[in-house]
Amino acid sequence: MLVGTMARLTDHLRARVELTLRMLERGSHAEFVDQILDTMICRAPHVTVARRDTVIRCLTRALNEMTADGKLKYRENTRRLLDHTVPSGGPVVRIPVLVATGEHDPLTTPALSREASARYADARFAMFKDADHLVHLERPVELIDLLLKFLADEPLTGLDYCHPVEYPVHRPPVPSPRTGGER
Repeated sequence: MLVGTMARLTDHLRARVELTLRMLERGSHAEFVDQILDTMICRAPHVTVARRDTVIRCLTRALNEMTADGKLKYRENTRRLLDHTVPSGGPVVRIPVLVATGEHDPLTTPALSREASARYADARFAMFKDADHLVHLERPVELIDLLLKFLADEPLTGLDYCHPVEYPVHRPPVPSPRTGGER
């Protein structure tokens, strides 16, 4: 099961993530925290996200309490994300895979997660209602329920916390003419 994943980093997301690094380097900590929140959490007031206020409070506190070591780890992990190139081709994953995200995820959007699920020969795609990127904090009981049903090979139907589970058609990665990597 992959939660909050994508097959590629869009130019828009790349720019947002790079901005967080620049803010961290400049010592603009308040702006860094705000940018992280905007990148990971749907803060639109007309959109319902379960436990949003609690998640924002906890994430804000964790970001404000980052140590020098924590900031170094953030830089290294973020740089690894930005530098990562997805190899084209390779063996097709044939075991069952479940890809899930929140319906309001601004980072690993439903479209990007759905695209990632289509890379697997035997995939399911689930979109949690009233959730964004932090599904594991917003809908933990429901996430565990979905995982247990998937692992037990039970039907993934009639789940009131998810939109109907999709079974994407497998599409192999396409090499990019510019870089030789995938599009």
